[in-house]
Amino acid sequence: ILPENSDIDKEELASKIIDSLQMKKFKVGEFLIHLSCTIGITEKHGANSTESALVKAHAAMKEARQSGTNRFLTYTPESLFIKKQKETIEWMLKVRDAINNDAIIPYFQPIIDNATHQVVKYECLARLIDNGTVITPFYFIEPARLAGLLPNITKVIATKSFEYFQNKPYDFSINITEEDLREKTLPPLLKMLSEHYRIAPERVTLEILENISAHENEASIEQLSELKKEGYKIALDDFGSEKSNFLRLQKMNVDYLKIDGSFIRDIHENPNSLNICKTIVHLAQSLNCRIIAEFVHSKEVYEVVKAIGIPYSQGYYFGMPVETIDARSE
Repeated sequence: ILPENSDIDKEELASKIIDSLQMKKFKVGEFLIHLSCTIGITEKHGANSTESALVKAHAAMKEARQSGTNRFLTYTPESLFIKKQKETIEWMLKVRDAINNDAIIPYFQPIIDNATHQVVKYECLARLIDNGTVITPFYFIEPARLAGLLPNITKVIATKSFEYFQNKPYDFSINITEEDLREKTLPPLLKMLSEHYRIAPERVTLEILENISAHENEASIEQLSELKKEGYKIALDDFGSEKSNFLRLQKMNVDYLKIDGSFIRDIHENPNSLNICKTIVHLAQSLNCRIIAEFVHSKEVYEVVKAIGIPYSQGYYFGMPVETIDARSE
């Protein structure tokens, strides 16, 4: 907009553009429309390409939009938002390479019966191997979602988990996402794996991650109902957080509730966490759901979990996720 050596203040101009738009009304059919805008600002110096300048301005605009509309921001390479965007792109590429190079593998964490202290099942957790380093989903799941690769990861983890447990006596659980259900890839995948590895559906629990919303997608609920009829068990993960709420519990007819770790990790010293967990226990019992406490990391936490009637526990106190279940972990 401005010549390279202009003495006009860029941010002042952006503010005037925003103000002028807010003062106008635009008629579209029978409606009067008010416009808002968000502006990203950058400078184009000498040999720098116009395309590069537009990319930077667009990045600044996206960062400004995080704070709302009718805002402007000048691009700076030191921006935390820009650094985050670059990291996300790098992880998207890493995930794609990991899938192509068979570097996505399951790790297994035990779930314990609090009455018998015996392992009753294992949760299969995705790990990415990057130059010999084991990476947890904290780093790569969101980039994988943005790249549309979550169903690929689910397919890899499910396939390797069915293969691993075909000759073991344990049940196991697999995390599933909204993307798996939206693309309708899960039912045929599970049917194929169950038949190929001769594992009955009753041995497999599908853990519903929090991004599957009972309110937004009835088709997902219908798929889960069909899978439940076939014998698969349904677990509601991270109950009490974000979208993992009572509406989902009402509609999904789950077999297990996994209490969110934020309520469990300090249950031995936080009265609020204790009371919330007691309430969830009472609710689950009335609905005939079994409860699993996640993040059981110490004997003190374990004793409280048992005392309030939670039948199953999972956490570092019993075992970290491992690549191989050996005789000691069994």
